[in-house]
Order: sequence, then C-alpha cells, then structure tokens
Amino acid sequence: MHRNKILNKYNLLIMVIFGIFLLKPPSLSAESSKVELYLGADGFPNDYQGSARYKNSWMRVAHQQSIGAFDFGASVTLDDNFRELNADGSYISFNLEDWVLGFGSTDRHWSFSPHTSLIMSSNARPVPSVYLKKEKLTRFSSKYLSWLGSLGGEVFLGVDREGSESDSVNFFGARLEVEPFSNFKLELLRTAQFTGGSKSFGSVLLGDTNEGTSREANQMAGFGASYTRHNNRFYMQAIGEDEAGGLPSCWMYLAGFDRTAHFGGVPTTISLELVDTRIDYTENGYCGPNTAYNNGVHPYTNDGIVMGAPVDSEGRSIHLRAQHNFGVYDFDWGLGHYIVNANNSPQHRLSTQKVTGMTSYIGLNRKYEKLSIGSKISYRSFDLDKSGVERGISVSLFAERSF
Repeated sequence: MHRNKILNKYNLLIMVIFGIFLLKPPSLSAESSKVELYLGADGFPNDYQGSARYKNSWMRVAHQQSIGAFDFGASVTLDDNFRELNADGSYISFNLEDWVLGFGSTDRHWSFSPHTSLIMSSNARPVPSVYLKKEKLTRFSSKYLSWLGSLGGEVFLGVDREGSESDSVNFFGARLEVEPFSNFKLELLRTAQFTGGSKSFGSVLLGDTNEGTSREANQMAGFGASYTRHNNRFYMQAIGEDEAGGLPSCWMYLAGFDRTAHFGGVPTTISLELVDTRIDYTENGYCGPNTAYNNGVHPYTNDGIVMGAPVDSEGRSIHLRAQHNFGVYDFDWGLGHYIVNANNSPQHRLSTQKVTGMTSYIGLNRKYEKLSIGSKISYRSFDLDKSGVERGISVSLFAERSF
C-alpha cells in the first residue's frame, strides 16, 4: 500500500524527538505519564473514544513534560490489534500568557456537544499542523472591546491525507468562541482543504475560491451556540457544506440537551442529541443528497475517515446517553437510532446501501488513585459492510494508568 512519505517522516521524527523526553531528565519542572489499553471490538460509534479511527485492540503510551514556557507531549499508539504504529497526540508548544503556539498531531473537538462535531472531531486521526490557540475565555482589557465578552479560539494550518493511498493537501481551520454574557456561548467555525502555494492560501483566507486557481478548494463553515440555565444545557451546531453569496449554504445540523442532577442521591448526567447530515437541494438546484463531506476534488476525510460526524454523509442519529457516579464507580449507558446512507449510494464510505437500526451499550468503570479500569457491552442491530461493523454484541475492556 502506498503511504504518504511526508506523513511517514513526520511520525518518525515525532517519535525520535519526543522519545528523548520519556527519559524524564531530573531538571524538568513538571511531568506526567499515562498508559492506555483497549481490548475487544468497537461499537458504532465507539463511545469510549468517540471515534471510528481505532481498529479493535490498541495501546497508547503518552508522556507530557514542561520546561519553563515550553510544553512537550510524546504519544505512541499501537493500533489495529497492535500491528500499526503512530505518533498521534504528540506535540511541542510555547505558552504566550493566554495563547499557545504549537506544532503537532493533536485531536480537536470543535463543538459545544461533548459527543459530536459536524466540522472537526476526533472521529478521524488528527491532522499534523502548526497552530495558535487561546483555550481560556477572557475579556479584552480595552473598554472599546470588552463589550464583546470573553473570547477564545484556535487557528491552524496542516497537512491532510484524504485517503489511505491519496497525496496530502493543505488543511486550514479556524474557530472563534465568544461568551457575550454568562451561560451563553457562541462559536464561528471554518475549514478549507486546498493545494497550491501562498496565492491559493491567500484566496482561501479571503473566501475567494469560486474561480481561478483556487476553484479546487473545499470550504466548510458555520456556527454553534450553547445556553445553560440552572442544571440544564441546550446546544446546537449548523455547518454549511457549500458557499453562496459569500455565506455558507447547504446546511447540516446538530442539536442537543443535557441535564446534571441527583437521581436517588446519585450524581447523574443525561443527554439527548440529534445529528442530521442529510442535505436537500437548494432553490436553485444545488447541493442535494450526498453533499455532506463529499467534494468533487477533496473529500472531507483523513486516511479515508470523515473528520466530522461519525454517521458520515446522508445520515441521521438520535442518541440518549446517561452517566451515573457511584463514588469510585461510574456507570454509563446509551440507546441510539441511526440512519446510515439514507440515499442508498453505493459510494458511501460506511455502507453500500441504506441502513436503519438501533444501538445500545452499558459500561462500568472503576477508579483507583492512579488507575482506571472498565468494561463495556455494546449491541448493534445492523451491519455496515464497508467499515467492518457487524450486527450483534461486542465486549470491550479498557484500562488507564497514570504516573
């Protein structure tokens, strides 16, 4: 199988450089290490990691180190029943007060939903990138700008490999998060895939990609919101797959609700979430079925797996989830209804035909001082013939040890 040379060299370089920091030199100021082990078959989606990129059993060793204003992260994962090796999760960053400038292969989850993002999730492997982000929401000190509320966000430029045998393309992303007043947050999001040099990048930044050398660029953009009142939270996200008149169009949607409370004296979080990536035709006849995550030049994938919602294009999911905390024990369960490949397209990435069915799971996790172990039993009433998901019961075991 052809593998992209740039990304292979990147993985090797990350492993060598950050392997040095696994030696834990005594002069370093702060450090932490973690080992994770996952055994068994994944459900759909894999609620333990919320992603489809892991293949059956895997193990990860991660180490974080700080030297003054610098942070280093080394992560090595053995995937696919311990037959594949990658350095996903490795990075080097420099802290500039509230800002972080870094380079690495780090996961992003751009959404107010704890489970799903339509535009940038951990469903696929992370994109190696240079990034600048502001994680903590703070206000401008200027009286002329403080009215905007607290702000945060991230911008990155990286390299995306659309398929397992594809050449890499440039991948740009930006997210702005604003809290204009307490308990209400807004987000603006945008991504773009493109080839070419600085001229193409300039056109992408300006949004001028409908003609000229940048016509091949694939852009997505949208917004999200979250509102909390007492123990209840409502959130949503809408992403446009296409552009019309300089604004996003051809929308897909996410909406959810969660509530945190005590039931029978047990701290509990319960959530209900709807995801819909089915897109209708516009009034002028554009877009339509199979538009989401599918571009004539650049499919919205990394290593062949969609970087947005796990249900992929032409899908819908409704999922009820709950987590109960019994001291050192966490008990969680979920029940979902899925429509996959609603347009019955044989080119769909998950299934060659329309699939409708139910999923469910129950899980139990036991926490010790620096050790967490657990198990999950999942059930699916359907097959996905292009992604290796089979109907029936799956059992998985996982453990995490911190040092």
